[in-house]
Amino acid sequence: MAKIKLNINNLKTISREQSNLKQLTTKIHESFAQLTDSNTRPTKSTKNSNFTSPSTKSIYREFEKPKSKQAKTRTTTKKTAPSGIFSIFGKSLKMQISILVSAIYAWIATRGRINVVKFGTFVIFGLLILHLANLQIFNYYVSANNTIDAGSGVVRRSIIENQKKGQIYIQDFARNQPKISLTSTQNTANLSIDPLALKSIINKNKLKTEDLASGLAGNLNLPYNTVLDLINLETTKENPSRYVILVKGITEFQKKVANYLIDQSDNKMAYFTWLGVRENITRSYPYGDLLGATLGYIPKYNVSRQEGVKTECRQMIEDNDRSGASSLDYAIGYYGLEQKYCSTLAGRNGRTVILGNKLNNEDSLPAQNGSDIYLTLDMTMQQKAEEILAKAIKENTNANGKPRNASMVVMNPKTGKILALASAPSFDPNLYGQGEVSTYRNVATSEDYEVGSVMKPLTVAAALTEYEKGTTGSQGQRIGVPEDWKKADYDKNGKIYKELNGAELRISNSQNISYSGRQNDLKLTIRDSINTMISDITDSLGNVKLRDYFVNKFEFNKPTEATFAGGGNGNLSSLEKNMDCQYCFAQHGFGQGIAISTIQLARAYTALANKGQMVEPFLVEKIVDQNGKIDDGHGSDSILNRPEPKSIFTEKSAKLTTGYMQAVIDEGYLGQQVGRNSIPGYSVAAKTGTAQITRQHDDKPCDYTCNTEKGLFDHTLIGYGPTTNAEVMIVIKISEPRPGVVTNFADTTLMPGFKEMMSFSLDYLKVPRDR
Repeated sequence: MAKIKLNINNLKTISREQSNLKQLTTKIHESFAQLTDSNTRPTKSTKNSNFTSPSTKSIYREFEKPKSKQAKTRTTTKKTAPSGIFSIFGKSLKMQISILVSAIYAWIATRGRINVVKFGTFVIFGLLILHLANLQIFNYYVSANNTIDAGSGVVRRSIIENQKKGQIYIQDFARNQPKISLTSTQNTANLSIDPLALKSIINKNKLKTEDLASGLAGNLNLPYNTVLDLINLETTKENPSRYVILVKGITEFQKKVANYLIDQSDNKMAYFTWLGVRENITRSYPYGDLLGATLGYIPKYNVSRQEGVKTECRQMIEDNDRSGASSLDYAIGYYGLEQKYCSTLAGRNGRTVILGNKLNNEDSLPAQNGSDIYLTLDMTMQQKAEEILAKAIKENTNANGKPRNASMVVMNPKTGKILALASAPSFDPNLYGQGEVSTYRNVATSEDYEVGSVMKPLTVAAALTEYEKGTTGSQGQRIGVPEDWKKADYDKNGKIYKELNGAELRISNSQNISYSGRQNDLKLTIRDSINTMISDITDSLGNVKLRDYFVNKFEFNKPTEATFAGGGNGNLSSLEKNMDCQYCFAQHGFGQGIAISTIQLARAYTALANKGQMVEPFLVEKIVDQNGKIDDGHGSDSILNRPEPKSIFTEKSAKLTTGYMQAVIDEGYLGQQVGRNSIPGYSVAAKTGTAQITRQHDDKPCDYTCNTEKGLFDHTLIGYGPTTNAEVMIVIKISEPRPGVVTNFADTTLMPGFKEMMSFSLDYLKVPRDR
């Protein structure tokens, strides 16, 4: 610290006739203040001396923001020592001695000679007074979080500056609007107390809690009994906490009054040591339940740091901890995008460090505002998808009840961009507390289920690819099937597999149909969805190769870029447990016995629509930070997942399989629906899936047979077009439609919605016709 010399010339202006020590001391302070303002600089602090654990932090207080500028939330732990002569006591002991000696020198200069004994007594007495003042007065104003800087001995105050939260945007292709905000952020405030500090004030100043509660309730227009009960409850605990919310969402008037009380440092109730106003970031969602399960929500009130570190916002909170800008509570996102990109949207708090009354720029840290997220979704297509999905649910509701849930994914299979993502039932994020928890999950990305016959085209394409490549099995045989492969009919008993224990298991077709009297080829296998044919094709591949496709190629065990927390990672446990079970893998070949999500299915299907190349579905187009830096998934430091397209099938195999799927639309089951499901002007390929389920009901186990007898199935329909150059892929899934109806197929429940959405999308995106 710079050596401080007292300006004696200023002191000599005092009249020799002055005999009042108080006047002299005041003049000394004025002279000292002039010198320190011009000659001193803050001393660099000891590393991390400003940081204390959130569990020991005192109340942060929000400062008033100028209305003419962008509001910045600034919080502080405690009020610093008052100005005036008490600021002398905040200096180091060496400085105190220097001041005292200078004062004595000034006294001699004004009074002449002085008795040596009296002089020594005066010095000792003066030092004692200064030391006691430092302990009793200065430390009264320095609380647990206002620390004493080790280098300078002055108050070190950390002011936390809350970051601005990023927004989420959707596009509108038709109106050429790339930035429509799906979120809006507001600031409210909570009134909080520090029970530990309050307990100390009560004991120190011998206050009655009734008087405290009366003053606080009267000034802030709060219920007296509520305030009194909380104060008594928290201050009588053996280990009082440092932060308790007294009132959530206070009014602007209450906020101003609270800040006024806090500013009254000379009041014996010492509000500034235990009362706090804490800014609270809240979100609103202007489009209500549109995209509710995709967006997720941020609760109206912040959650504690202890709860926050258990969420996806853990990284942001830990960044704040490391930077010394930790808060007592945080705005945390739950479900959907708000949860997945919680830290990205949140940014990082800033920190302003003040030593005494000097700004310490070296240790201060600017706030890093949250980044904005731009989605690939189109507003018009999203609204249409949700409208069609709602209609499908209504049309598949009967006297026995309504479908359990439903979802739709619309995407570009060449790029992976998701254009619409609908999930039902959904919820309004503004009213998150009024809905059931089950409505918060996005069904398309976070629910794994047995997809059924929509798996068949993938199995066929795999068999065609391996045969075309000339792959051989462990016995040297060529695996897979050629494009002209045919198989004679099966009887109504289906195909029998004998287990090692001698038991016979049977793969049968729906309703035990035999498909007799014809040669069944690959097109008919797909068009008429023949389980027994697929079981033969699966056998030709072998368990090891089919597992390789499911795990390493289709990546059914990995979430997609668009997957949210809570599911959607796939369940392939049967592949590991039943590697020697031919019957098990025959089932897997047509989508039973393993579970994946709708979005995982869409990812695998891009390999069929995209000439054998699988692309990653994604929902976030780009992330833009406060400085305009763009993360579009291609930089080395990107947090987005944009893997290169992955070769799964040969181009020929993908094209052949697409042709088989086209027959599903153009001809229909058994060729009896020619033209009924066609999209005018476009060639479209599709496949339906009616899957048996093992979901329990009424908390009781229920296997395939049990649920079939109850008329409960999961239906899926996936397709893309134009088949010559696919621009649109649509997946619709509905769980337990038309409950109780045993003869119940996806072609009936989902084809109307698929046709409407596909026709709308191709026209809306102005995709060239190929017919």
